Amino acid sequence: MEPGPRGVPDSMFRRVKLRELERAIAWRPGRNVRWLEPGAHWLLGFGWNVRVFRAGEKTYRLPGTLPLAQLSRLPEARSDLAFACLAPNERALVFVEGRLAHVLGPGVGAVMALGHKVRVEVHDARALVLDPGVPVAAALSLDRCRRVLREAIVPAGHAGFLFLDERLVAELVPGHYATWRRAGAMRFETVPLGAASLVRVVPDAWTRDLATVSASLAVAYRVEDPGAWARSHGRARAALQGAIETGLRRVFGSAPLARVLGDSTALELTLEKEIASLVDEQLVSIRGVRLGERRLVRRLPRPRFRGFGGRGREVALAMRDFAARPRLDPSASPRRH
Repeated sequence: MEPGPRGVPDSMFRRVKLRELERAIAWRPGRNVRWLEPGAHWLLGFGWNVRVFRAGEKTYRLPGTLPLAQLSRLPEARSDLAFACLAPNERALVFVEGRLAHVLGPGVGAVMALGHKVRVEVHDARALVLDPGVPVAAALSLDRCRRVLREAIVPAGHAGFLFLDERLVAELVPGHYATWRRAGAMRFETVPLGAASLVRVVPDAWTRDLATVSASLAVAYRVEDPGAWARSHGRARAALQGAIETGLRRVFGSAPLARVLGDSTALELTLEKEIASLVDEQLVSIRGVRLGERRLVRRLPRPRFRGFGGRGREVALAMRDFAARPRLDPSASPRRH
């Protein structure tokens, strides 16, 4: 039952009558606070606020707008309510009849415990990961739990890394987790432990004879140092993407159009060797390369520079060199959003 007012609010003498399963809180802002049990009660003076609660089959949290801090100091209230006075780094799990029913954030929280066996567990949110003994699905399904909990899933074949203020605090095996919110600058990242694949599409690669080709490339790789990969904050993946694109541009830029669009077996071996030379072998290893769709975008006529002599040949060679020039520095850091 939701809390509600009881009695005549503008009377000097206010009478509040409560039934057997009812309890009430009466307070005047900045002054008195009373916890009322079944029976008739008289409130003397103006400005009293009264909220009535009724015990039922389900427990419920008292609204945070009530003077819970003052109420928690009353012995008669502690027999009917379960309190949790939490520091900024603390969270509380409230179990009713052995089952998780509420998750409380920082501050003073109270749960109506009349007629139920209630247990409150206080946890340090700086530990980040919810206690493994707590059912994660039940905790995440609770009302308002998204304010204090965040879901984290580590797929099979991956390792999970949890960072607090860019400091590694937990390494997680595959499973379903819940982490505490607002404990600091938290970052969660998963890293594949086995073979993984990355597809890169280059829409404007040049060949040696100055044709523009669009190509897709699937690269199989393996992360050799998962911890360093996670600590790189995405820079390792961006460097791998840059190495793939740079390797493809270099190989295509040194090959004629007929070879680029022809048999891909020899071209794939050349690409694999070129990309492997651009990555950090201690961090990631290249396991294979497969060319996807290749499409001719534009074919330029053979450049002729009549009347320019040696200068014309110099310009033509410079244009061919441009085709093999890398467009993306693999060591460059991506922009942070």
